[in-house]
Amino acid sequence: MQWNSHTLFNFILSRTQVVPEGFVVDDMNREAVKALCYYFTEDPAFERMNTDGQSWKLSKGLLLFGNVGTGKTTLMRAFNKNPRRCYQVANCRRLSALFAEQGHDMLYRYSSPVPLPTAADTFYQRQAGICFDDLGTEELKKNYGNQVNVMAEIILNRYDNQQTPWHHTHITTNLTAAEIEQYYGTRVKSRMREMFNMITLDGEDRRR
Repeated sequence: MQWNSHTLFNFILSRTQVVPEGFVVDDMNREAVKALCYYFTEDPAFERMNTDGQSWKLSKGLLLFGNVGTGKTTLMRAFNKNPRRCYQVANCRRLSALFAEQGHDMLYRYSSPVPLPTAADTFYQRQAGICFDDLGTEELKKNYGNQVNVMAEIILNRYDNQQTPWHHTHITTNLTAAEIEQYYGTRVKSRMREMFNMITLDGEDRRR
């Protein structure tokens, strides 16, 4: 199959129709879905969709903002196998708990490229990216008395790691920009502005 934004859109529609939560592409999210289709097929049209003065770049990762229940997690799970760069979806709350159990080995593992077995369903890619889901839901955890802001460390590590290109990292969050600065600090917020294309998923809670 020749992959482009149109074929990927149809592929994503087929996947969202069978997810347990359900997902409907409508006027509230169609532009965001279109942007992701452009992005994951490396279509230059993505960079021409700049909104609110933002500089969208294919070299950056994706940061999906939105209210609770707007479908951020469902959408990123639907796109996780794509012709550009497949990725795993990792819940931030779970990662915080893993640090308490495994310590800094866990930080290294989630700050580095993820090896992939060669397979057709992952487009024969040898490495996977990661989407860190629900940023802001995790708690500060201790490992042998050392308290660490796990996601702040992982974001900074992935920013610095030249073996992990920025487009290997994605995030979903309900936090506002001000809340991100409050939870993770000015340095992390500044790095995130460099690393990510900021995309808002509009709408009300679809779980109601």
